[in-house]
Amino acid sequence: MPGRRKQKTEPRGYNALSRHSSMFPRDVLAVAAVNPRFLVDARQTPIDVVVTIEEWRSIVEELEELEDIRAYDAAVAEKQKSTPLERVAAEIRERREP
Repeated sequence: MPGRRKQKTEPRGYNALSRHSSMFPRDVLAVAAVNPRFLVDARQTPIDVVVTIEEWRSIVEELEELEDIRAYDAAVAEKQKSTPLERVAAEIRERREP
């Protein structure tokens, strides 16, 4: 149609982190070394996140470490009497022997 201006030709659905940076605490992004890019719908609502494979590996590593910390904290919170590793290993060996 004559008189209509063409809109800017940016990839549809892509938006930079700066627009949605409040979605992630800054310390989380710094620890995991992540610079996510967001895919957004027509209302500019984030629907997906794109990260590089290196960033993904960093996220997985951080999550595994967090899982270990939580397991440790849960064990400490139970306040159960601990058993030395040597004793547990000896009991396992005894059970295996006929």
